[in-house]
Amino acid sequence: MLPRDDLAADKVLAMSGRGEPRDCLDVFALLGLCGDEELFALASRKDSGLAVGTFVESLGAIQRLGPPDWEDAGISAGQASRVRDVISGGVPVS
Repeated sequence: MLPRDDLAADKVLAMSGRGEPRDCLDVFALLGLCGDEELFALASRKDSGLAVGTFVESLGAIQRLGPPDWEDAGISAGQASRVRDVISGGVPVS
């Protein structure tokens, strides 16, 4: 099992690279534990090529995911809406 910081970094990098609904759901969960600044710091330590702009773009890219993407990943419309709102920066995690 990976230590929490390594796992968090991997999840952020996966969301930046793939941007799949499951990646977004994982980052959503991590935001409740770490916050966006800590997540960025962890990911950028693991991948020194990750820039703040790339990280912010990956957070905003969640908007391109439509209802079928979330449904195919087994994520309900309500949960998808909450994840989208939080990751896009409009709503606090708690």
